[in-house]
Amino acid sequence: MKTFIQYTKKLLVLAALPLLFGLNLPTTFAGYPTQVPNVQATVEGDTVKLTWDDATSDDDAVIKYKIYYGKESVKEEGQDYSELPIEVGTGTNKKEYVFENLEKEVPYFFAITAIDSSERESQNYSIETTATILATTTPTEENTTETTDKITEPKEEEKVEEPKEDPTTTEKPEITADPVDTAPTTKPNTTVSPKGETTINEEKKDAPEKEPTVEPFEPSAPADTEAPTPAKDIQVINHQTTATITWVKSDSNDVAFQRLAYKTGTDSWQYKALSTNDNQTKLKTEAHQKYQVKIISTDTAGNKSESEVKSFSTDSLAKAGPTSTLAIIIALGFLALVLFTAKRRA
Repeated sequence: MKTFIQYTKKLLVLAALPLLFGLNLPTTFAGYPTQVPNVQATVEGDTVKLTWDDATSDDDAVIKYKIYYGKESVKEEGQDYSELPIEVGTGTNKKEYVFENLEKEVPYFFAITAIDSSERESQNYSIETTATILATTTPTEENTTETTDKITEPKEEEKVEEPKEDPTTTEKPEITADPVDTAPTTKPNTTVSPKGETTINEEKKDAPEKEPTVEPFEPSAPADTEAPTPAKDIQVINHQTTATITWVKSDSNDVAFQRLAYKTGTDSWQYKALSTNDNQTKLKTEAHQKYQVKIISTDTAGNKSESEVKSFSTDSLAKAGPTSTLAIIIALGFLALVLFTAKRRA
């Protein structure tokens, strides 16, 4: 009988183990919006039209999209888009945006994320696209006029017959007179017109020259090169498949946006877009991996700062929550009851 009781105890313990550990499963969280698909940029005259397809979210509806853009492609660690992001509401199924004041002959790069009704943003940018507005010049037509030279033939000179000398005429003596100077006299500073009218030219006095006005010099404000204060106190609650990350955000007033940088092992850094007011986020993780995370803060002038790197591992199980603790108590109570009953029968 004692042998039977001993075997029964062992069987009950073995049966309770799956119950105990089976109820101590890691907590799962709803997924984030998917990556925004089919992002395209089209140049239309002096504007760039950005279009995309719907992103989806597991639990909540996507309510808006955030457009990131700049003059440099973002593909390497530590890079940010140079311009401030633009949020576009879905409205009546709106999935487009038109840029009207971009510089010409300058390539721009665009990426989009989706945000659901719980303010969760896509963990990754969409596939980056680019567009360049070309400078257009209007050709000027030169008006040319063809001229035709008219050639006029000279008229034949009329021949004038000289009068024949009459031998009967007597030569008359030539009478010479002193030449009379008939040229009109002119007064100084006067002009005589062909008709004999005299015009008095008044002397023109030069107008006094105006002194050039010199505008006062106003020095331009120095460029903002001071980085914002970095985020700090990063904490990680690991749930194996999802990690909850919290931090104290930068106390600078001009922070435009934040990003979570994360990687495993020697892999390259990956980035997740965050809003200015975020101080926590969730990151999907894989079991048996070592992760590194940090927060990057960027201000309105493009200056950025990075927090200290926080490391954590997904090897350990999550701490038991209230539900798991209650399950353990119930299982232990059931085991004690079985053992007590078996002992009384013995």
